[in-house]
Amino acid sequence: MSKNRKLYGLHSFKQQYCLWCGKDLKFDQGLLHMFITKDVICDVCREKMSIVGHSFKLETLSCESVYVYDGIMKDMLVQYKELMDEALFPVFLYPFITYIRKKYKGYTLVIAPSSNSALSKRGFSHVEKMFGILDMKMISCFVKDEVEQKHKSQIERKAIENHIHLVGPLPNTPLLLMDDVCTTGSTLL
Repeated sequence: MSKNRKLYGLHSFKQQYCLWCGKDLKFDQGLLHMFITKDVICDVCREKMSIVGHSFKLETLSCESVYVYDGIMKDMLVQYKELMDEALFPVFLYPFITYIRKKYKGYTLVIAPSSNSALSKRGFSHVEKMFGILDMKMISCFVKDEVEQKHKSQIERKAIENHIHLVGPLPNTPLLLMDDVCTTGSTLL
């Protein structure tokens, strides 16, 4: 798959092969997939993703997750983020586009920040790209200091609040904070 493809929105996305396993979507799917459901990955790969649709409280924040961070989901995020496979961006939210647009109509998406070094290394904002498929108003009003959470303990991760700063004005609309993974919830808080 070409890393340089520009694929935004639903109407411009005409995927012929599963973005994960490469299976031909036109011929290797059931009737439902061929005529009704237009996914960017095959039914077999989608079924391997542990969809939970879980709502939970994180102190005063109401949160919602769509996947468990394990198995194929973890592999896909590593491929997307760490190996910079930008073409995978639609895989994560594709089945939830209509649901999210309806539930959060009128909201502004606030993207969780990445450090400048992570953005520079990756060449794109993985969270912005991932949630851009929703085609909703989106802002990046936070910056993150040069600190990596990946190898930190839970206690060390809680100190991330000291490394994230508001740099832009917030719109006068309801806000929806967006992040790719919630482990301790410190970034969202």
